[in-house]
Parts: sequence; C-alpha cells; structure tokens
Amino acid sequence: MEDSVKNPWLEIPFDDYEGHMRDPAVGQFAFLSQIFYSQLNRFSPDSVGILGAATGNGLEHIDRGQTRSVTVFDINPHYLEVLEQRYRDRIPGLEIRNVDLNLYDNPNHRFAMIYAALVFEYVDCDSLLERSSKWLKQQGVLTVILQQADAANKKVSRTRFASLEKLAPLMNLVYPETFRDMAAKHNLVEIFSETVRLPAGKTFHVASYRKNKG
Repeated sequence: MEDSVKNPWLEIPFDDYEGHMRDPAVGQFAFLSQIFYSQLNRFSPDSVGILGAATGNGLEHIDRGQTRSVTVFDINPHYLEVLEQRYRDRIPGLEIRNVDLNLYDNPNHRFAMIYAALVFEYVDCDSLLERSSKWLKQQGVLTVILQQADAANKKVSRTRFASLEKLAPLMNLVYPETFRDMAAKHNLVEIFSETVRLPAGKTFHVASYRKNKG
C-alpha cells in the first residue's frame, strides 16, 4: 500500500475536494449526506465511528439526544481542522483522529455503528474490515458505500478540480460479492443492500452489515 507520507489524499485541498464532490458532473456530496442520515434514523446508534470523515459531510444530522459519542477518522489533517471548526460546538465531545486507516488500530473502540463512504477503495480492504469488526459492539452495524466499475465513466470524474485526478492510481474498486465474502470472514453479515445510480452516471453499492458473535 501507499506510504501515508506519499498518499495523494494529503495533496488535495479541502475546497477542491468539496467543490469536486458538489460539481454536477459528480453530484455525490448530497447523496453521501443523505445515506448517512438514513442510517442514523434506521439504526439509532448511541455511538458512531466515521471512517474517512473528510470535512464532516453529514455530521449536521447527528442527534445528540440519540448519539452520545462520535469519533471521526481521516488521513488529512487539514480536512479535520475544517471539520472541527464546523462541528466542535454542535457536537460536544467530538473525538477527532488524524490517522492512516491502513495502519491504525485501537482495541478500545466499541461503536454501535461504523460508517465508511468511499473508503474501502483506498485501503487494504480485508485488513480494515477485520479491524472494523473488532471496533463494533456485538450486533453493531457497519454501513459502506462502494463505487462500482463502469466502462462509461472514469474512476475519478473529471471536473475543474484537477487535483482529484491524483487519486485514480490509488483507487481500487471493490465488487459487492467480494466485499460480502470478506465481511463474512470477520463475522459481519449483510442485512441490507441496494444499488444506486446517480444522475451524473456513476453507480454505488450501499450495504449494511451486522456483527454477529464470533
């Protein structure tokens, strides 16, 4: 895997990232926020871990009366600075971890829900799945969003934010069946899945996995 010092995610300004995700040629910013909102409503978690949180898209949906603990993880410290500025007053006790998810582990994590949108494409998928399972409480839920292969679309859509094109060599798309098989090895059983095609043309696999007793 890429060394964290050379990781292209560290070279993309936060406003480029947000501008790209909001661009009509991509149209993923609102989509990812809506999926997070729906998962919060569906599972009512008391504790949430967000892998690849970036600048905090979707955190506005956190209900502190329901979710008492929120921990966010990202490799880019500048993204997390923006996230903290936006949400430190709205989410008291927010925990922020600037980490490389290829390397990070903490056996003390116990989340009711882990949310990982467009993350597993950039890491050692099996390794992060194994650690994510350990970080979940029994009967906890992992929700993932995976970009799907599409011959008609580039892995990274072209917009005026050219810095995002640096991600293409790092990005490895994951088939839903492959992900499901890897998850099962780590006591994660699929309980929900759907395929969503956005107006911009790309297709995404959304799935939730429950941790069973191992």
